[in-house]
Amino acid sequence: MNAEKTFDWLGLCFTMMLDYIPENLGDSIERNKFIEIAEHADLILCYSVDHRIDDFEHKHDTAWLFKSIGYGYKCLASYDLAMCYYQKSISIMNELPHKSFHELAIVYSHMATIYEEKADHDKAYELFNKSIGFMQSVLNAEEMSEYSYEKKHQHLATLYANIGNVCKKLENHHQALVWYEKASAIFEKYFDALPTEAATVYNNIATYFLENDNYDKAEIYCKKALDIREKYLGIHLDTAVTYGVIAGLYLRRKQYEEAEKWFERDYNIRRDIVGDEHPDTGICFNNIAGVSFYKGNYDKCILFSQKAIEIFLPIIGQHPWVSNSYFGMAQSYLCKSDFVNAQNYFEKSLLIRETSLGINHPDTAACYSGLGYLFFKKHDYIESLFWYKKSFNIRCKNLGINHPKTKTTISNIVHQYELLKENKKGQEFIETVLNLGYEK
Repeated sequence: MNAEKTFDWLGLCFTMMLDYIPENLGDSIERNKFIEIAEHADLILCYSVDHRIDDFEHKHDTAWLFKSIGYGYKCLASYDLAMCYYQKSISIMNELPHKSFHELAIVYSHMATIYEEKADHDKAYELFNKSIGFMQSVLNAEEMSEYSYEKKHQHLATLYANIGNVCKKLENHHQALVWYEKASAIFEKYFDALPTEAATVYNNIATYFLENDNYDKAEIYCKKALDIREKYLGIHLDTAVTYGVIAGLYLRRKQYEEAEKWFERDYNIRRDIVGDEHPDTGICFNNIAGVSFYKGNYDKCILFSQKAIEIFLPIIGQHPWVSNSYFGMAQSYLCKSDFVNAQNYFEKSLLIRETSLGINHPDTAACYSGLGYLFFKKHDYIESLFWYKKSFNIRCKNLGINHPKTKTTISNIVHQYELLKENKKGQEFIETVLNLGYEK
């Protein structure tokens, strides 16, 4: 293959890639087409890199395609492949005589979101910081039109919001709020040009306050986000997202009827826009399953979890969303004292989470705790203790010794020792957690 032919094929892949990432990856046919294009593009791109085709424009396009392939695989939750292509993109960008700080900021932010998904929040924070640095360099160095200047500030505000999310997961709540407020300040300054972007930040701030049990402030920011989205977007997927956050607020307040109503509003929009066989609709089914579980309607929870799985499996395969459905079914079967089905679905959920998210992810810990409770109900306290300890190790590391979920796991472990009449080991465990800073 000569250089001219390489350019021809590269241009074709470039054009086709625009058609298939990322919007269409929810469709299984489009998903397979993307993978086919990505594999062809990879062969051509690797050839051009190996043969050191040094044309600047070609190198820039090569870096863009590697980034795009990476983003496509990221959307498919193929995180290792995504990281591989992002690294290739960065490597080429760093060779260019005039670096595009904006492109580097985008790639690093995408890589950060992968580490965030895998619960490596320290690495995610590091990469978001890099991305912010590059974006600030763009704003400091470039002469831009007023429109472009506003758009770059929009990207910076989004990065501020994203790094705030990471700080929240690192239990650094004060710093999270600092980043959120920085994002909010930018969007309020450019509100007339960027109202919907401001709504996204308000949505994030609402979620922050929701997860920190400050429901009154969460409600304030939900209303701000909702007012903007209903006014400027109307029936739109982003409006549905806010409906979902409001439903979550009512769920936390144990107002299950209201929660179900807002989850159904979320579902109605997604169904009308993307149809009943789209992953977004599957997420709605999972949410309805969740509120049904809390209402004690375990059969409905199982039904809607199954509906979600039927959507997810053909399109995204063994994705973390599927594990959430399995987990909901496991909990429901456990509450129905159907221990065989409960264990089956906990194990299905665990297999996906260990593979996709890793053995140190909080969601993996939730499966371990679920299995711990299952064996406790079966009076197998040795097995129960084994799973609770695995959960404790993850929660202590990722959530902190005094997080409510960690504290619950500590209580469960102590209780198993009591049931096993191993009080000395139970006391030794208590002394261990006290030394780690545990506060009763």
